[in-house]
Amino acid sequence: MFHRLNHATCTENRITPMATWAEFRLEFICNFCPKNKVQTAHMDLETCKYHQGSCSVDIFCELVDHAEYTEGMNIVLKFWHGLSPIIQNYITCLTYGRPSDDIPKDWYDTAILCDENCIANSAFQLTL
Repeated sequence: MFHRLNHATCTENRITPMATWAEFRLEFICNFCPKNKVQTAHMDLETCKYHQGSCSVDIFCELVDHAEYTEGMNIVLKFWHGLSPIIQNYITCLTYGRPSDDIPKDWYDTAILCDENCIANSAFQLTL
């Protein structure tokens, strides 16, 4: 058994003992893992979790990818809208090398580069 609770405690707290690792794993997945990765990503993109906030651009790119949007411009608009304002402004104001509005990978690559440059610049500023 994977627990040390007696039968009375299990019955009282409605805890079902699991005899095997496979049973425990299945129960864990059913209770704690998203059932539909695409739907979960869509919901995250349509709620307050949609914005990049403090997560890295890499993580935000993964969220947009998991949503499996199919039209390039829609993906770019979702991604662009959710980026931090600093990165949005940097990319939008590029006069040379601005990514295409219908190629998400170009936006991902540019945003990641911008994010890395901002992190490096912040570290540099701390040394002054």
